[in-house]
Amino acid sequence: MLLVKSAALMIPLIELVQQLVAKPSVTPNDKGCQSLLCQHLKCLDFAIEHFPFAEVNNFWARRGKKSPLLVFVGHTDVVPAGPLEKWETPPFMPTIRNGQLYGRGSADMKGSLAAMLVACRKFIHDYPHHHGSIAWLITSDEEGPGIQGIAKVTEVLKKRNEKIDYCLVGEALVEGGWHVLNWHGLLPVLIAIVLSPLLGLSISWLLIKLTHTFLKDIDSSKTQCWARRAQFIAGALLSLGHGGNDAQKTMGIIAVLLFSTGLLNGHFYIPFWVIISCNFVMGLGTLIGGWRIVNTLGNKITQLTPLSGGCAATGAALTLFAATDLGIPVSTTHTVTGAILGVGSTNGWLNTHWPTIRRIMWAWALTIPAAGLVASVVMILAIPLKFSLH
Repeated sequence: MLLVKSAALMIPLIELVQQLVAKPSVTPNDKGCQSLLCQHLKCLDFAIEHFPFAEVNNFWARRGKKSPLLVFVGHTDVVPAGPLEKWETPPFMPTIRNGQLYGRGSADMKGSLAAMLVACRKFIHDYPHHHGSIAWLITSDEEGPGIQGIAKVTEVLKKRNEKIDYCLVGEALVEGGWHVLNWHGLLPVLIAIVLSPLLGLSISWLLIKLTHTFLKDIDSSKTQCWARRAQFIAGALLSLGHGGNDAQKTMGIIAVLLFSTGLLNGHFYIPFWVIISCNFVMGLGTLIGGWRIVNTLGNKITQLTPLSGGCAATGAALTLFAATDLGIPVSTTHTVTGAILGVGSTNGWLNTHWPTIRRIMWAWALTIPAAGLVASVVMILAIPLKFSLH
């Protein structure tokens, strides 16, 4: 079911969806859907390559030769319609009723294919000399075994060193596996997740050792006085590093949404109001609900003094600055935890509260798979709901 809206682009969109739905492309048969898409893409100067494997049809269409390359991955096949008597209208006869389009595949995913084609047409019309390249990777084997589709085509692309910079994966990840992901971009992020707390630990350990060496002959009261003042500077640097890295992730997601809906006029950038909003909301969240995290890190891992706390904050800040400069997103909490462990190790490992560390590490290990599980559940629930396409 596809919701019909009255807008300038909706007429060609609905017509295209109707043409696609009318083709009974039960997996793995394409029934001419890809030929229809390719006809439109050729008119937009896409170079088309067909990759038939067994009964499966696949095609790769690319416009432009320069990077970055954005790829839309999708499928033309649908699941069997089931008992026809349960349909009010024939499944492959697109019917508009009460402002809604009914037909097998109208939501999953022929409506999406039509929407992407109309969006491409408008984008190319508005920006005929756009930067980078756009490509389509389409299969008729998503609803089936998924053996002769996206996975096989991506192997061909890899062998000829055709690099994909950005990819709208969606269901394609389920169908094509991990092959469709850009591991060149993902690996540094995954490695940094592990290395950032270790780097914070190492830098803070080195700082506290150097500090003790240089200040061992100075009166302890003066040392503590200067340490308290330096701690404010270290805390400010840590806050700057936190905003410079963590806030960038949220800003990037919001900017991508704005760009994909055409609100940035075809030029990707971070609007100033997004920058201010993200930093304000992060500060507000820390003010309202962040005390439990602050309390855990500051009081429940090891005994901190103004001197050791300042070294931990400085070590974490330096790690965050390095990651931000390299363009790699890391977790501030992970980095600070490592830094606190670094200064705490100088008091002896027995003075570290290991039950708290174990809880933190379990949380680290479970966060990413838990987020993936929630996303999977949302996707599973979304399929029978047949989300409306606006």
